[in-house]
Amino acid sequence: MKYRYDVAISFSDAQKDIAVGIHVALEKMKIESYYYLYRQEENIGIDLKSNLRKLYEEYAKLAIIIFSKDYSKGNFTRLELSAVLNRLKLEPSYLILIVCKGAKIPKSLSKLTYIEWNSDPLAIAKIVKKRLQTKPSVKSSDIKVFPNVITIGRNKHESFLADHRIDPITRQLIRVGDKVVVCEKCKLVFLKETWIVSLNGIHCNQNKTLKELPLKIDFPKIEIEKINRMMSSLNFELYTRNTGFFF
Repeated sequence: MKYRYDVAISFSDAQKDIAVGIHVALEKMKIESYYYLYRQEENIGIDLKSNLRKLYEEYAKLAIIIFSKDYSKGNFTRLELSAVLNRLKLEPSYLILIVCKGAKIPKSLSKLTYIEWNSDPLAIAKIVKKRLQTKPSVKSSDIKVFPNVITIGRNKHESFLADHRIDPITRQLIRVGDKVVVCEKCKLVFLKETWIVSLNGIHCNQNKTLKELPLKIDFPKIEIEKINRMMSSLNFELYTRNTGFFF
């Protein structure tokens, strides 16, 4: 996936001097950064809130948050933080968190390692450069920031609901209104939270997902035979345990 920016910088106006210092240091290293005060013309005539969410969820490869005591007070910074947290569920190495003196880290960021701001933008730029050079765990051609999410409808997915399908990991029954993700390769249906949190967006060694629930899943004959053998073996084991009859 080709990103518009190498890194996007999220900060409150009170920390714009810190942000511009980091932006300049990144530019010197030929790293394309989004610093909104230098990109205002790009936002003319568009929905700013929608664009900011897409910026942090899709357009930037990495994000920097300059967290200060003023950060949580801004409407736009809160929106940016929400988008960053969504992205972090799929890409744990996406964020570089900088904390200013006197700032109290919120619970949503409390488990993350952070950098205490020490007035050295060049050091931050070097960290960004190193992070950008780190190879992803999957091929870049396979990277998909967000899975296709399907909301289960009472009428639209009536036959699916009639099968009383459960999440393969949590064993939780999938109900009307649940949001699910379908692995493109094996066609298994997972609850969205399972796909993002438990599977980290990867199943069958890939992260591609279907846009709609499959009407029919055709398992290869060899898989059916394997399942039948497993079930026969399991049933026999249960029989011997229950009857106490052993060979």
